[in-house]
Parts: sequence; structure tokens; C-alpha cells
Amino acid sequence: MQFTLLLEKRDLHAAEIRRMICTSNGVIPSFSNSVLEGRALAFLSISTWLELSLFLQYSPLKLEQLINSPNYKEFTIPKKKGKPRLIFQPDMELMNIQRKLNLYIQSVYCSQLPENVHGFIPKSFQVHRSIVSNAMPHVKKQRVLSIDLENYFSSIHSKKVRSLFLSWGFTNEISTALALLCTYKGALPTGAPTSPVLANLCSLELDEKLQAEAQNHGLTYTRYADDLTFSGDQYITDEIILALIETIKSENFSINVKKLRCAGNNKKQKITGVVVNHKLTVDRKVKKKLRAMIHDLAKNGLETATQRHYSIEGQPTEREQNKFLKHVMGVQSFVKMVNNKRFS
Repeated sequence: MQFTLLLEKRDLHAAEIRRMICTSNGVIPSFSNSVLEGRALAFLSISTWLELSLFLQYSPLKLEQLINSPNYKEFTIPKKKGKPRLIFQPDMELMNIQRKLNLYIQSVYCSQLPENVHGFIPKSFQVHRSIVSNAMPHVKKQRVLSIDLENYFSSIHSKKVRSLFLSWGFTNEISTALALLCTYKGALPTGAPTSPVLANLCSLELDEKLQAEAQNHGLTYTRYADDLTFSGDQYITDEIILALIETIKSENFSINVKKLRCAGNNKKQKITGVVVNHKLTVDRKVKKKLRAMIHDLAKNGLETATQRHYSIEGQPTEREQNKFLKHVMGVQSFVKMVNNKRFS
């Protein structure tokens, strides 16, 4: 269902939906055509502070406390390269609210989902979007340009999130409350359940502009989270690249210059880990490493394989062994997804 039609249906049944929110804790309207549409209609119909608190099943006082004094745990996790990633994990109460909001915000996003976006798309949308679908349009192209957005979540400020909610017809009070529930230190926090979908929603104009720019230059465009990919059968000039970068900057995003890469078909063209030169496949180094890890596990057992993989002196802990096993399973799932006839 298109977003404009969704808003028209919301306005037509607004009073009835609000009565349902006040009496049934945000029950999905029976006249909706699908669960996703029903969730979207129920969420978009909230118009007062009392309705918001009833919808989230928290008292107005408690909700106000969570908004005014959000509690996050801050920690870092290592990246493959570069600085460690800073994570902001909300406490359990705020996490529960964000999980519920995420469910309903996702339902609204479903009515606006662009064809060129492939990251953070749940299975409930009933469309196949993944790193594989993101790479597929770029197979057998002469040129592949990869651009990485820097600090993607933290580039999206509270003001932009609030403007998004205002554009959906929420009042100033509700828009401000929702923005504060979903942001921390003035931006989308990495670690909040709502951040991925809100990042996608706040990138709608970026996707629209880049799609138009790509079409003007005969290029194909896709985005997977903060990874932007452009491909075509003509040479991608410096002028085109600069024009794309200017478009990105116009939406208040910045790029990671170190990760900018333009590859011809005589070099390895890799998009979100998937090689696309001639067909969708996994890098040989990844498959070779996976075979070696599986062989080590089968021959020497989990403890020894973990010890070798992490270069540990002495006996590895149970946590380290579980981490290694999850790593092997993750790589195996990735290889299966891209090339499911291997490692089946």
C-alpha cells in the first residue's frame, strides 16, 4: 500500500482507531487489509500524550521519566579495520519500548520501501532483500563504484528524526517524544532496535536523489545500510563521482574516503562481501578459510581449533570456543546464502 493512501485511510478512520487504542492497547484495526497496514494505521493515529502512553503500555509519568532520563550502557566492539565501534545499549525498559516502536515504524516504512534499498528489511515485508539481492543488479558490469557512508547512524540527528515524525502527521508533542525515545546524545544510537529502520527512513531523500543521479549517468544504484554501490558499462568519470559525493553531502552525510573504490571488470568487483564479476560468488579466500576451519574442527576438535584460530597460549575459555564456533557457522551461512550448492 502506498504511503499517501495509508495516510488517507488513517484520516478516514482516525476517530475509530483512537478509540481502539484507548480501550484495547493499540489493537490492530479489523478493517485493515494486512497486519502490516493495521500496525501502521494504529501507530499513525496516535494524537495525544495519553494515547501514546496507552499504546506503549506505560504510565504517562513513567514514559516521561524514560524520555527525560534515558539509561544507556556504553561499550565498544572491535571492527575488522579502523577504530572500535561504539555501542549504546538501552536499559531493559527503554529497550522494550524501542522494540515495540520498531515493529510499528517498520510497518509504516513498508509502504515507502524503495526498490534499491536492501539492508535492514525484515522478512515480514515478504520481499527478498539481502546482501545477495543488493549485489545481483551489479553482476557482469564493466565498472563498479563503492561508496561507504561514514558514521551512518550518528550522522542522523534528533532534529531529522523529529521532522520525519512531523511529516507523518504527528503533533509537535508526540513527534518530540518519539524522537527522544529513539535517539541518544542528539543522534541515532548504534545499539537501539529503532535505529536501522529510522536510518532507512531518514535516507529516503538520499536514495531518491542518488537514484535520479545514477539514471542520468546510465548507472545502477543500490544501498545496503551505509554501503552505496553504483555500476554501469561505461567509464565512471571523476566528475560523476564528485557529483554523487556532492549529492550525498547535500543530505548531510559524509563518506569514508578510504573505502571509496572504483573497479573495472579486470579486477575483483566485490559488494558487501559478494564477488560480482561474472556471477554471484564468494571470494576464494573466504571459502578456503572456511574449509580449513571445518577441517580443523573435524580433525582436532573445538578446543584445538579455537586455540589455533585465535593464537591462544594455553586452554581457550568456553566463551572463546563458543565465539569461534559461531564465527564458523556465520561464515558457512554466508557462503550458503551466496552459493547454496557449496557447503550444503
